[in-house]
Amino acid sequence: MGFAQSGATKVRVVLEQFTGAWGGFCPDSEVIMEDIISQYPDYVIGISIHESDGMEFNSGISSEFDVTGYPSGMVDRKEFSGEYGEVVYRDSWEAYVEERLSRYTPAEVDLTLTYNSTTRTITGTVTAEFIDSANGDMRFVMEVIEDNVIWTGSDYDQVNFSNDSIGHPYEGAGNPIIGYKHRHVLRANLPGTYGNFGVIPTAVKAGSTYSESFTYVIPDDYNENEISVVGFLALSNPIPGKREILNADQKQLDRASSSFNEISFIGSLSISPNPASDFIQLSNLNKIGYFTICNILGSKVIDGNISNYEKINVRDLTNGLYFLKFDDGTTLKFIKE
Repeated sequence: MGFAQSGATKVRVVLEQFTGAWGGFCPDSEVIMEDIISQYPDYVIGISIHESDGMEFNSGISSEFDVTGYPSGMVDRKEFSGEYGEVVYRDSWEAYVEERLSRYTPAEVDLTLTYNSTTRTITGTVTAEFIDSANGDMRFVMEVIEDNVIWTGSDYDQVNFSNDSIGHPYEGAGNPIIGYKHRHVLRANLPGTYGNFGVIPTAVKAGSTYSESFTYVIPDDYNENEISVVGFLALSNPIPGKREILNADQKQLDRASSSFNEISFIGSLSISPNPASDFIQLSNLNKIGYFTICNILGSKVIDGNISNYEKINVRDLTNGLYFLKFDDGTTLKFIKE
């Protein structure tokens, strides 16, 4: 697949699949979704909405979009030409994702997160910056995703009709697959299937910026180290064919979740050299702490523990702007060239 994005905004596509541990063809739909994501890791956001199993998510999404078959899915919650409703079968996902990747959208969407590891509370702010004028009932939504959910038992072991399919990735994996790794499991949809009316005017001028914040407390039985958050801007309408996701962003809940709060700084923390080619070095860091380095898309490229004056090898990074983040919220920018 190939695509060329138009306009000044970065366009991301939301691929939601309806699935269940009891569905024998659901492992096949998972393979299709993962293949699409692997082709466009910075542009396609995968979400798995479970039904009638241990990860079931009762939020009204299935009823809102009249889901009757599993596995099935939606691409940006849009009704495509020739389809009846937004829900389509897995053999159509790739073509519709490619179509949406090349679309025009009037808004850039950005998601920022803070996390209180003591209370396990996420605060997410979804922001839309409009590069063009727009009209309609536009709303913000924040979703919480847990990856790599691995439990055993009838609510989690995955029925697998591909067990005897020669050459399939799940050939010989068992039927059911015990301890199946469930990916991109939807855990929360705030404030509902579609967001709050009135945050964004129905007529927006180019250059306008709007945002909305949401909070969510992670239950104790969810793995905070596997949590990511999705924020999107949706065009809301009760009529199929007149609603869609306009743009989205996804951020991983970083290791601030893991109570590395002992890190502290003396004086002014700085990076040198900056710009850097082979390594970066920190000054004025007086305790060991956890760090991550993210690219401009928010994807983590390096992480680990760092001590005073330790060098970080950045030789293998592509040239560009990077953000070095610590668990107390401190963030430094540097350029790799």
